[in-house]
Amino acid sequence: MQTMQTMKRRRLSADAWSAMLEKFEASGQSEEAFCQQERVSLASLRRWRTKSGSEPAKKPPVKRAKAELEAASFVDLGRLPMRSGQLEVRLDFGGGVVLQLSRS
Repeated sequence: MQTMQTMKRRRLSADAWSAMLEKFEASGQSEEAFCQQERVSLASLRRWRTKSGSEPAKKPPVKRAKAELEAASFVDLGRLPMRSGQLEVRLDFGGGVVLQLSRS
């Protein structure tokens, strides 16, 4: 199996890229697998997808585990008093992870 570094590069015209994008969409493959099979650069495929409007210009979102997404939430502490009194905040994240902030 050849890696992208050892493969000979292919230069394609705009029409050829249009056909390549149609083939990619119909393939059901990941971008990486398709590029390996067709011997085209992943960066080029992404650039042409962006140009054609079939892919947003932004990078794909980072995939996160469902449990991580459910656990990630904002904790609104409201407006904290600025007076010189003592303030203590303790966050227990579970699994033995505790964040404790104190102001004396």
